[in-house]
Amino acid sequence: MLAITLVVFALFAAFILREKAGDERDVIHRMLSGRVAYLVGSAFLTLGIVVQASSNEVDVWLVVVLVAMIISKLIARMYVDKQM
Repeated sequence: MLAITLVVFALFAAFILREKAGDERDVIHRMLSGRVAYLVGSAFLTLGIVVQASSNEVDVWLVVVLVAMIISKLIARMYVDKQM
């Protein structure tokens, strides 16, 4: 099961990395879908942290993943702003 999960993730990552935008509308759609995915992911992680905090057993992985998402978003944003 773990191997299947890794293969599916690798295929998905390859698809995302090879995706090319055709015109301005495609760029806007990719940007908007990325924002929505980021917000949904961070909202679910935050909800998981809140739910687990109510039972006094916060899983460290939830916090680590949320912090990693935030830091990677900031680094990517600074890199893109520097390039322009």
